[in-house]
Amino acid sequence: MQKTPFRSLLTKTQWIVVIMVFAGILAALSYTFFKPHYYQGQGPKKITILPGESFSRVAEHFHKAGIIPSTRNFKIAAYLMGGSLRIQAGRYSIENGMSYIQLVQYLISGNADRAKTVLIYGGSSFKKIGERLQQEGIIEQEKFVLYAKNGNLAARYGYNTGSLLGYLLPGTYIFFEHSTPEEIVDTLALSFKRFADEGLLKQVRQSGRSLHQILTMASIVDWETSNTSEMPKIAGVYYNRLRIGMRLQADPTIQFIRTDGWGRVKGEPLHIKSPYNTYLNPGLPPGPINNPGKDAIMAAIYPEKHQFLFFVAGFKGHHVFSRTYTEHKQHAKEYYKWLNSLEKKKEEAK
Repeated sequence: MQKTPFRSLLTKTQWIVVIMVFAGILAALSYTFFKPHYYQGQGPKKITILPGESFSRVAEHFHKAGIIPSTRNFKIAAYLMGGSLRIQAGRYSIENGMSYIQLVQYLISGNADRAKTVLIYGGSSFKKIGERLQQEGIIEQEKFVLYAKNGNLAARYGYNTGSLLGYLLPGTYIFFEHSTPEEIVDTLALSFKRFADEGLLKQVRQSGRSLHQILTMASIVDWETSNTSEMPKIAGVYYNRLRIGMRLQADPTIQFIRTDGWGRVKGEPLHIKSPYNTYLNPGLPPGPINNPGKDAIMAAIYPEKHQFLFFVAGFKGHHVFSRTYTEHKQHAKEYYKWLNSLEKKKEEAK
């Protein structure tokens, strides 16, 4: 059977029509997917894609931000390029005038500030938070600390404390590389406000203490122990001291004011002149000495009721509590004997 030449399948006029149709389709596709789109305002615009976020949700973000006029066409472009499953999480800087194709290519490239999950520990100072963030490549420690210490920031969030220390809530957060100090502080401060507004303020009022007093006590408790089960008991000790007019004599407040680094609280550091020195001054110090976590805050609101006035670190991560100073001295003697033996063994091992 003789084959019909390909050109003979259609007449010349029909071929012209077919070519014009295909040219029109190509022109329409080119216009739709390669045409630059311009948004209002100055660029670049920051768009965040969270880990596990669906592509439909991503398309909605871009449409809501005015970067793309159609989520449907954006999805088609991504499907044709196989990009809907290859787009990477991160915070992207979107320049003005990008087409659907350019946008999908950019998102596939992953050239963005990566999302990092960061755990901020309870009882962290500004310095410790900054150190943690720098380790994760989020921001330089010094830049964060300098901003967080700004005395005018507290008023921005409705506090007349003169400092945000104590008002940045520890926890697990998602931050992006190259974040600004404003972004980080805002995230931590607003997280605390949400926590406080969810019934916490009512519980604070019922305790008969102010929020600032609760956070101050919680910061001391959080510095004393990471064992959350002991926090209410330790808070109870300090409240017992306040109740009978005894000075708090809280070692964490000495660590807070000393300039020579962490060390045993004895001798000269006990005489540092500062309103935060609870060995010299009665009552609570002027404010928090760190940013306490939720467990410590709740312990400060709901302390354990008991008769203990003293405690000292134990041998297995737990504290030993005493009702009298005589008992306390004996427990302290045993603990420091054990601690000195450990230090001696370390020296001998060198």
